[in-house]
Amino acid sequence: MRSFKKIVWFLIAAVLLTASLTGCLFRPTGPDTPDITDDDVDVNLPSSYSGTLKVLIPAADNEDKMMKALIAGFGLQFPNVTVTTTTFQNGRYEQTLMQLAQSKTMPDILWTNTPDYYFLVGNGIAMNLNPFITATERDKPDDFNLARDFYTSYVDMGRYDGKLYAVPRSKDSVVTFINKKVLTDAGVDLNPATTKVKNGWTWDEFIEVCAKVKAHYIQTGHSNWYPIDANLIWPSVYNPMFLSAGAQYFNADKSYAFDSDQMRSALQMVKTLVDNGYYPDSATSGASSYETGSGAMLFQSAAVSHYVDRAALKGNADIVSFPLITANGTPKIGAGFAGYSIAADTKDPNLSWAFMSYMMSKDGQERLAGGGLRLPSVRKDLSDPATAAWGEGYREYNLSAYTFGEEYKVVTDFMKDFDLSLKMDIQDAFDTMVYNCAFKTK
Repeated sequence: MRSFKKIVWFLIAAVLLTASLTGCLFRPTGPDTPDITDDDVDVNLPSSYSGTLKVLIPAADNEDKMMKALIAGFGLQFPNVTVTTTTFQNGRYEQTLMQLAQSKTMPDILWTNTPDYYFLVGNGIAMNLNPFITATERDKPDDFNLARDFYTSYVDMGRYDGKLYAVPRSKDSVVTFINKKVLTDAGVDLNPATTKVKNGWTWDEFIEVCAKVKAHYIQTGHSNWYPIDANLIWPSVYNPMFLSAGAQYFNADKSYAFDSDQMRSALQMVKTLVDNGYYPDSATSGASSYETGSGAMLFQSAAVSHYVDRAALKGNADIVSFPLITANGTPKIGAGFAGYSIAADTKDPNLSWAFMSYMMSKDGQERLAGGGLRLPSVRKDLSDPATAAWGEGYREYNLSAYTFGEEYKVVTDFMKDFDLSLKMDIQDAFDTMVYNCAFKTK
């Protein structure tokens, strides 16, 4: 592991050297767009206001259906405004934005998430939203107040250096999807009064469940099946594991912080899942999967609707919280957001903000849910899935798993102290470290 530490540090050192030599790798063509002030913002556009907006959305994940529902609601307020969408393909977010900027065809509103919004900020693509927030709170205090109306911990995930560049359309949290049939067949107690598989369960309890399921697989002739689809190379999983163990990525002087007992403990948790056969190593073809109904558990932040309606899981799927790693008294749960930014070169900032603020309104949030968004709202008055539209159709499931432990939620932000255009390079280096520690024999 020591030799690999040197390899990973070489990768990250090369990334940081590139940052010092080149600065941002890409900037939109044209002059930088200066921040507007709150005095420039008009939050009282008349309903007769006319204009056009274009919104960039992902081509998958039902975003088109949700956006159409949101646009329809916005159209009731501004019938003379035309809103259209354009899409990007999965895995081509940054390439798409670069092409749009270079061709001067950047949409007004841009889908983003954590940590992809760092790319927008680092390359000057996103507009600072602070003036819009200030103006709206000043001119529409009864309708909009950030601290009063929203879970600001999620809103703050879109900040960098004190400026807000993105606002969430929903709250994302890593949860544990479970297959009740597999767990029951393995002898795991799921009685609500006595089960350990519930919101707030611990990592040790999770490991106990993994052991039972693995033993069941072996006994039934499925030794190449694995209890957990853990997504170990996903920062939203390994980041809370590292932070729970007290590990840090960089020291205050930006030197690497790998060589510590805390980091070794964190990496050992990852490796233990592989060594015990709870998660397949890179040389093993795991025949089980949660999606096909043969796997027992899955770490994911997707909406419950993404899995429970699958034929292989129908009637057997549910969710509980991510298991808390309590050994150091600092348990963490991976969290983030999907949301939108305003392009720095939008032709109509006030109209763009009108659309964004509508998305954050109670009606806008309910419209998104009506279009199929089944993740918790960022609004405090829409937090309860028993009454808010995001819970509709799925209230028999443990939707409180998404909102459990808000005090434990952490975002992946270990690249924020470096040149933001190199976000992906730094993240890839850490992904590689986790992969090698988990899956390499040396």
